[in-house]
Amino acid sequence: MKINTITKLNTNVSGKLIPILACLFPILCLAYGKGYKAIPAILLLFSLPVLFSTPRQTLTKDTKVLIGAFLFYFGIFVFSALLNGDSLSKLDGPSRFILCIPIFIALLRYPPPFSWVSNSIVVASYIAGTAALILVFHYGQGRAFSSGYDFFSKGYMPIQSGNIAMTFGIICLPIATYYLKKTALITSIICSFGAAFGISGSYLSGSRGSWIFVPIAILFLLYINRKYIQKTKTTLVAFIIIIVPTLSMLTVINITPTMQQKSSRIEQLSREIDMYESGEMPESESSSGIRLELWRDSGYTFIEAPFVGVGYETRNELRAQRQAEGLISIPSNYLTGHAHSQYFETLAVRGILGFIGLMGIFIAPLFIFRQLYRDGNEQVKTIAQCGVLSVIMMMGYCLTQAMFRHNSGAIFYPLMTVILLGSGLALAKKEVEN
Repeated sequence: MKINTITKLNTNVSGKLIPILACLFPILCLAYGKGYKAIPAILLLFSLPVLFSTPRQTLTKDTKVLIGAFLFYFGIFVFSALLNGDSLSKLDGPSRFILCIPIFIALLRYPPPFSWVSNSIVVASYIAGTAALILVFHYGQGRAFSSGYDFFSKGYMPIQSGNIAMTFGIICLPIATYYLKKTALITSIICSFGAAFGISGSYLSGSRGSWIFVPIAILFLLYINRKYIQKTKTTLVAFIIIIVPTLSMLTVINITPTMQQKSSRIEQLSREIDMYESGEMPESESSSGIRLELWRDSGYTFIEAPFVGVGYETRNELRAQRQAEGLISIPSNYLTGHAHSQYFETLAVRGILGFIGLMGIFIAPLFIFRQLYRDGNEQVKTIAQCGVLSVIMMMGYCLTQAMFRHNSGAIFYPLMTVILLGSGLALAKKEVEN
């Protein structure tokens, strides 16, 4: 009797805290250098009592698809570690996907309301942009989100944090569109400026990989909202105006004396590629040249064991061997690092099997978000658009960065995915029941 009472009490407390914690995660994610760490651990702690008291009927076909994708992704790491003799510490990153499963189940039972989720994303985007502005214009950082030594800046990473800021900025756009459709113009403008802050924060980080899939994201938004845009010329103009705050903010940032002194990252990229193609290997002074060599090395490694990969230790040994033979030219401090592309990293270390697992954690949520968009009301459709854009943008980041080799990426992606899916699925279920 006492055990049942304690369990019920724990579940009631969890039910009140889980939606709050889920919405606090994006808000605190870039508020300070290690902002992405605390909330997931607390959220998991309060999700466990719910996990053991949740009826099996809660797990629908869609939820099982996502859970299966996360389990398969982690299982491939376990298989690879056992097969290739890698350290079990390599399971730390992918274990974050497993730990998000109890949180997902808890969110299905105690989902945050649409207004909470949408507001938290917009606030997170404002915070991301504000943090970047402070780091560049007050701290004097060359690239926003460089790790410092104080509480605020310690723990940031320019590429990882810049990518996360871009995600917040981009997924503010469907929220702004939602309020535009509701003729809530002031709220829509607030969300548009939220997008501007997030995207500007990414720009200040100098993370060029953040921008690769931005055109795809914009085209997706235009396509998915085409019926609304085609209604009248007024709606088309209003939709275009949503982008204006971002363009204006980027322009203002660029004309400041601080930014005028910085060389363009696009110009730098072009210069580095020209140097690489001309045979002048830029090495440590060129991030682009290093990436190209790492990708070339990954191609060599993939050929060694295309189906299951060679594992981390063997990959590093083969890389050192190729370096000695002159087949590749990589600075010594990169010889044991990742391939600076999640796709190349996966193909080299875990082969085609690993690549299937990686694509699974992208395709599974995309499939569920598509179902939600097709069958849901406007709020569900908005959550679905945010979810699709979050996945699309992450797929773009993974082209030039091994996002899941770092704690921030390994936590941010699965947790944001289950927060958006949990909210969307619960909203859709509520709509059907009503």
